[in-house]
Amino acid sequence: MEDEGEAVASASNSYNQTPLPLFNVEIPEAVKRAENVMFTIHTSVPGQEKGHIVLRQFEDFEWLHHNLIVSNNIEGVIIPPLPAKPLSDPKSAEALSRRQLGDHTRVLRGDQFETDCKAFQKYLQLMLCHHVFGRDTNLASFLTDNEAPVRARVNKGLMNRLTNALDNARKGNHKDVDDYFTAQRHFANEYSKAAKEASLNFNKLLVAQWRLSSQYRILATELTSCEAERDESLVKLNRILKLLSEGCEDEAACYELKSGQGEMTLGLYFDLMARYSDH
Repeated sequence: MEDEGEAVASASNSYNQTPLPLFNVEIPEAVKRAENVMFTIHTSVPGQEKGHIVLRQFEDFEWLHHNLIVSNNIEGVIIPPLPAKPLSDPKSAEALSRRQLGDHTRVLRGDQFETDCKAFQKYLQLMLCHHVFGRDTNLASFLTDNEAPVRARVNKGLMNRLTNALDNARKGNHKDVDDYFTAQRHFANEYSKAAKEASLNFNKLLVAQWRLSSQYRILATELTSCEAERDESLVKLNRILKLLSEGCEDEAACYELKSGQGEMTLGLYFDLMARYSDH
């Protein structure tokens, strides 16, 4: 019995001493199933070829986030924020697209699951590298068990909002020990405001690029439709209209590329910083 106890203790110590992250994680795709968006998660242990492939939806991530918080001592801990729930309702996605591109746009954006994949992948990577949450068994089970964990309803009602409001009010009226901490608090508040403002303004830039792309495509269509009759005297005009239409299509593709790349790189970073500021 003593030998078994020593073996268990040795295995536990080895697990606790293993450098973080314990797993490599990637979310290559997400697909819509009924009313849910299902994320495909590839998980592997560093140095090993074989891994796990599991399917998870937003509510599974939400339940994981809840369990990680309630199962650990989070006093003074910065918690990676959970990304927003992906839009799975076609009407909501269309409404968002029209808000971004304009009510009269003829071009609607497709789903943004690729961006959601990157956001949730980053969330898992942050949790895996976290000194508090990285070794939590809830996280390991989430990434390796074939079936998603059984969920209970997470209470996000009025009492939670009141508790957060009271905590913020209590902390806001708390007097710091010295001027150094007062200055640090002021810096944190101003940094939080700047992060949110930067995220908002960058999203406005991306939307403007999408709108320009949409208008270029409309212009290209109109130029094509107003092509003159096949008259010898108007052949030159037809060529000019065709070149203008092709130029508009090229500009539209260019702005779409810029916006898409910006959304997947700097946009994700700004969004992450803004979500950190909300917690």
